[in-house]
Amino acid sequence: MDFNEIAETTHTLRTLHWVEKFREREQDLPGWMSTFREGHSCVRLTKSFLAGSFNLCFPFEYDDGVKWILRFSVPGRAMDPDGKLLREVAVMKHVQAKTNIPVPTMHFWGLSQDNSLDLGAFMIMDYVEGLRLGDLWKEPSDSHTSRRLRKDISDRDLRLVFAQMARFYLELYKLRFEEIGSLVLDDDGKVAIQGPPHTWKMQEIEAHSGVKVGEDRSEAFSSSTSYFRWVTEHDWKHLNEQPNSVDNAEDARSKYIFNKLFYKAIPHFVAPEHETAPFGLVCDDMRYGNMLVNNEHDLQIVAVIDWEWSYTAPLQLCYSPPRALLGKLPYQFWEKEPHCEMERYTEFYGKFLDELKRAEEEQMSDDRSTDCKGEERVSVLMQRSMDDGKFWFNENILSCYMEGNNLPWKKLCQQFPELGNSDDLEEEEIVRFVEERVKWREMYDENERRIAENQAAKKLSEAQETGSQSGAADEAEMEMPRADAQQASGEDVVQEKENSGAQERAPKEEENATDTQ
Repeated sequence: MDFNEIAETTHTLRTLHWVEKFREREQDLPGWMSTFREGHSCVRLTKSFLAGSFNLCFPFEYDDGVKWILRFSVPGRAMDPDGKLLREVAVMKHVQAKTNIPVPTMHFWGLSQDNSLDLGAFMIMDYVEGLRLGDLWKEPSDSHTSRRLRKDISDRDLRLVFAQMARFYLELYKLRFEEIGSLVLDDDGKVAIQGPPHTWKMQEIEAHSGVKVGEDRSEAFSSSTSYFRWVTEHDWKHLNEQPNSVDNAEDARSKYIFNKLFYKAIPHFVAPEHETAPFGLVCDDMRYGNMLVNNEHDLQIVAVIDWEWSYTAPLQLCYSPPRALLGKLPYQFWEKEPHCEMERYTEFYGKFLDELKRAEEEQMSDDRSTDCKGEERVSVLMQRSMDDGKFWFNENILSCYMEGNNLPWKKLCQQFPELGNSDDLEEEEIVRFVEERVKWREMYDENERRIAENQAAKKLSEAQETGSQSGAADEAEMEMPRADAQQASGEDVVQEKENSGAQERAPKEEENATDTQ
């Protein structure tokens, strides 16, 4: 499914407005940061942005050698910067307190209303020295946005990393909750569940289509089935409200049938033994790019960062095979080389499963790790998920912008042919839907054409007035730079997101007192 470029432009303008405001206040950052450490002076370690998908980061070194990193949630990139921060703070605090997963320590955080510089939600954390694993393993010939892995990663290196990831999975699997929802800090600073999950999928739907989903509910869930139905209803709303959600009549028909049949298939793929509590913790962004390692040889993971898209979820999502073993997510690599990529994913998954079994054996000998004693091993549940189709079901639950003939659905229909039977769908409803969506697509294309014509006319007028300026230069300059995040040995980039959970929220009085250097 295409993105809605008109909606994306609106969000880009929000980002550019924030960047302009940031530039006006950039010189005040060191003075502001010094107030969080009793007046210790500090300097920025880099002049450039350290840019992630949703955040901008700035490392600082204080006069006593302490290094912290400041991270802003950028409006226009993050659809709900304050809400994103609140959830991430709670998750990081919980993971740091309840597991041995290396999470950088958070020292201060604040919402938009707490930021005296008027730059929105922020975190201040330890600056962790390290290299981003995703950069080390990325195909060097690819663009900086690509996550395709090199073909020459050794078996030794894969197993070194997979062994650590397996231990992380087991640690997270021990965390249990009574409801499916978002983690927040209550008035006493304790972690609690409040409202439904806010997922990476919900963020991406709004960011690239302009359709806000999930507003219809304020309570957490008590069953897996009700949660899966809610998520699938997001896809249906997205399909119906994004003006360019279909390409043509054939595409509209295909997407209608897929959405209706997938919703109908939900009960077939809900694990009955995990329909109700306890539930687990899922991180939608657990990938190599969010793992920092000490060096290229030892590959010791020294920090796991970016927990903002984490929430309590059905257990079957917690023991599903890792999605990002190839760097990209499964729905991102099927089209061009589906067979080669699937073979490689299967190879990586086999190695990960081996390391998971070894980690389970080690855990069985540790009396402190028997919280889930009596349950089936995660490795058994994971392999069953791959065998019985839940892996592919989960993939469609977690993904968005899916085509009607997407590979996960094809895989499910190959294994269970009855799922693809659309005989009971009403043809009149299909025809009505197709006609409506095609009409909206035509209106969207016409709007795009008019916008392009207006932009061309404006640039021509500006060029005639200035001789050389086209207006494009300003926009390019205002973009959040990414190239600078690839500098030197990659150590700067790695810190771009080290953010994690400790306690203090930035006091308003302190911030207000540090408006200037």
